[in-house]
Amino acid sequence: MQALLGLTETDIENVLAKSIIAGAGLTAEALPVILDEKKSVIKGTGALSYTHPEPASNLGGYHNLRRILQEAAVTFTPAARAYGVEPMKGLLLVGLPGTGKDLTKKIASSLLGKSLLDLDFGSVMGEGGGVIGSSAMTIKRALSIATTLKGILGISEFEKAVGGLESSAKTDGGETARTIAYLLNWMQEQSDLLTPRLR
Repeated sequence: MQALLGLTETDIENVLAKSIIAGAGLTAEALPVILDEKKSVIKGTGALSYTHPEPASNLGGYHNLRRILQEAAVTFTPAARAYGVEPMKGLLLVGLPGTGKDLTKKIASSLLGKSLLDLDFGSVMGEGGGVIGSSAMTIKRALSIATTLKGILGISEFEKAVGGLESSAKTDGGETARTIAYLLNWMQEQSDLLTPRLR
């Protein structure tokens, strides 16, 4: 059931049918097939890519960051909630390409045991193709999937979208401004999702 979260009813029917055919039944061996199909379906949205968490031992380094993420993981436990501790909202990572921001997302996914969703915000906002509202709809669909999965959401290239914020009312009918406002409101409302914002 957890493996099917984030998919539509039609997608679930198709994924289950393929896994049953491929594995001669709906058994534990069908799980990798389901996860591979889920990855393809989510990638097909045009905004997200999906990665299942891998063992933390597969990823090296970043000892101080691991400690911070382990402390963050505790804030999502029922015991922390019962004590009144609010879950960690996210991380903002700023750095040049190749400094480990993508690796950080994978480490967070591994330590928290949650699937990783990557949202290339700048690319999606730049691919409207002249159709007002298409980028906003793509982002909203991606955030809907992320809300259902309750995993790690990595938002990359955010500054590229923000770069067009000032002229949004003149160039795209205010779509960029509305979409960024929607994203920020969505992030504020989340309590079960860790959101690294990457630049």
